[in-house]
Amino acid sequence: MSEHEGLVFDHDEPGTPEDAWCVLDAWKDVAELRPTSTRGDRPDRLVVAVAHPDDETLAVSGLITWAARAGIDCHVVVATDGEASHPGSPTHTPEALRARRQRELTEAVGHLNPGAVVDRLGLPDGELSTMSDPLAEALVDVVGPDTLVVSTWRNDGHPDHEAVAVVASEIARSVGARHLEAPIWLWHWGDDHDVPWGSVVRLELDEGQRECRERALAAYSSQHEPLSPHPADAPVLGPEMLAHFTRTFETYVEHEPAPDRGARAVGEGGGLFERLHREKPDPWALAESWYERRKRSMAMAALPTARLGRVLEVGCSVGVLTEQLARRADEVLAIDVSTAALTRAADRLAGSPDVAPVRFERRRVPASWPDGDFDTVVLSEVGYFLTAPQWLETLERACATARDSVLLVHWRHRAEGWPLDGEAAHRLAVDVARDRGFEVVTSVVDEDFLLDLFRPASAAGIAESEGKT
Repeated sequence: MSEHEGLVFDHDEPGTPEDAWCVLDAWKDVAELRPTSTRGDRPDRLVVAVAHPDDETLAVSGLITWAARAGIDCHVVVATDGEASHPGSPTHTPEALRARRQRELTEAVGHLNPGAVVDRLGLPDGELSTMSDPLAEALVDVVGPDTLVVSTWRNDGHPDHEAVAVVASEIARSVGARHLEAPIWLWHWGDDHDVPWGSVVRLELDEGQRECRERALAAYSSQHEPLSPHPADAPVLGPEMLAHFTRTFETYVEHEPAPDRGARAVGEGGGLFERLHREKPDPWALAESWYERRKRSMAMAALPTARLGRVLEVGCSVGVLTEQLARRADEVLAIDVSTAALTRAADRLAGSPDVAPVRFERRRVPASWPDGDFDTVVLSEVGYFLTAPQWLETLERACATARDSVLLVHWRHRAEGWPLDGEAAHRLAVDVARDRGFEVVTSVVDEDFLLDLFRPASAAGIAESEGKT
């Protein structure tokens, strides 16, 4: 039995069937994991920090095998030897279990990544909540700013999993490293309401990775086979639990660099932006500020066609830009994470004549990117609020769904407290656009903002389309 902050569950119970997880519509909106550093490029190291032997195989096997293929340094830090997995066993003392699980760990990681460094800390199983210092000391030596850190999930229902996640988060945050958390027992005790879907990403596993996982799991016979016929020696991982780890993908929770950053607010439902829009009718003075009006006029002038077709505006706030887009569009889908913002935007356009139909929807990007294609995608003042991997995924989806143009506009000065600034957001966009067959056709470097318009390389220029060339 496991107990964690009022949550109690029994390993012997069948738990939530895997079939119940498989049929959830929420999986359709889960973004694909790009295993990168915080800056969006190739990490120099993968560090996997887990509480017990087998945690790394159950939840992170795909990333460990990915590191082997990519030639990336891989460290697997295992806090305990799992000697408390069978309390009261009449056949195995804790010392015997410790030795057996050490052997199983070595064999399992060898199947996933023969070159990985395995660091066994030997801390007491079940007592990691009091072991923050040795955990931190082990991680601080191997985690740098370009490291991808993966740990167990803090809300997994096991205090050891939480302890590892919290320390890994602190170390990653201190150096600016990217941190992911991997649920394990969630799949046993939880349901769809327990999953932070807006922060979830998934790693698709190919056949080779799934075979490696299968061989690694087989190494842990102490966990999925009885130690003896005695009830105290029953398997910890029954067939119902193991079924969750036959999926064709792995699931991770994207942990943001700091608890007060905008990307976390976006990922958790836009709480910061909800408060801003509830407290002020126009938090950024979009309607009255000359800076905003001038920037908006330049953005509208940069859009290459008189009619914009079907438009997607990401981060519409109170709808000031939305209104101008709707005067040149056939239809507009305007999305934002704040319900209060969407309400104000809808009220603004309700009295506007000569505008195209506008639909307002509460969505997060990239996780809940809308279905269908658009002629024009507008990403104005949104890049800073996402981590580099989230921004890259957003750009990928924008280029994949835009038939004619993608417009980016961002504040040029330093964005304190946010994962990215405007310069970084636009720099990352150029590489994604090029890979998708887009090129920059208009670029404005203003004293205060950046503007880039991307179009497919095959698109005719404005003068050409009017027969002027």
